[in-house]
Amino acid sequence: MAYPLEALLRPAYELRAAAVSGLAAVVVLWSPSTFLLTSGYSWVFAGGLIGHALWRGCAGLKILGYRANLRRQRRYVLSSSDIPCSGGRLFLGRGFRWDQRHTQRLHEVRLPERQALLRPGLSERVAAVLRRLPETASAVGGDGVDTRRHSAVMGMAQRMHQIKRMIWRLSNRLYVNQS
Repeated sequence: MAYPLEALLRPAYELRAAAVSGLAAVVVLWSPSTFLLTSGYSWVFAGGLIGHALWRGCAGLKILGYRANLRRQRRYVLSSSDIPCSGGRLFLGRGFRWDQRHTQRLHEVRLPERQALLRPGLSERVAAVLRRLPETASAVGGDGVDTRRHSAVMGMAQRMHQIKRMIWRLSNRLYVNQS
């Protein structure tokens, strides 16, 4: 059932249910007599538990993926010859169709208690420090200058791009902005 409101910025409780169902499947297969099951029924029951574990695990991984994508930003590079030129329209980049879920996601990301989700992770902070050191810059792909995409400069636009990227992954559709 598709709900009109999403709750993607919460802990992934589905992973706990998946772990319990998976563990229960192992216990049912290990000792079916404990549950008063015959050998044949234990395989059916364990199969149902494994199916439930997979279903809840996929839902939990979707939530973890959304939260991880809040920190990532894809590189979008165009050469000057690839930029469309028109006298009547302005090219703003890749676009998408804005709907209710984008508004909800933008509101949720703006909440003060969610700001920690947007801060760079430990690996990104370590890589940024290494990029600033001249002797290690060439080893990590830099020239002594922090070449990370400047997310602090983008401000709210960064959050909108992160929400937009999640929608692209979910729908696999790309709308070209024609405004």
